[in-house]
Amino acid sequence: MRVVLTAEALERVAEIEARIAEKNPAAAAKLATKILTKARTLETFPRMGRKVPELDVDDIRELIEGYYRIVHRIRSDALTEVVTVFDGRQEDFPYEDVLDGE
Repeated sequence: MRVVLTAEALERVAEIEARIAEKNPAAAAKLATKILTKARTLETFPRMGRKVPELDVDDIRELIEGYYRIVHRIRSDALTEVVTVFDGRQEDFPYEDVLDGE
C-alpha cells in the first residue's frame, strides 16, 4: 500500500511542531517524528484506526498519536492518503480538509 501525505497534512504537522518548539524543540521534533511514523504504519495496515466518528464513512479513518488525530482516506487497494492532522483537544473537526478531496 502506498501512503501519501497531502500538502495540508504536512503543513499541519509543521505547524504543530513549530508551536511546540517554542517551548521545547526536542519534544517538538520527537512528536513530529512519531506522527509521521504512525502515518507510515498505513503502508502495512491501511484500515488501521477507527472510522472518524464525525463522518461515519468506512474509508475515512483516523489514527491517534497522543492528543493528535491523523485522518486518512483509503483511495484504492493501492493508495491511502493522509489528509490532515490536528489536536483533538483544541480544534473542531476540520471537515473542509477532509471533504475537499472527494
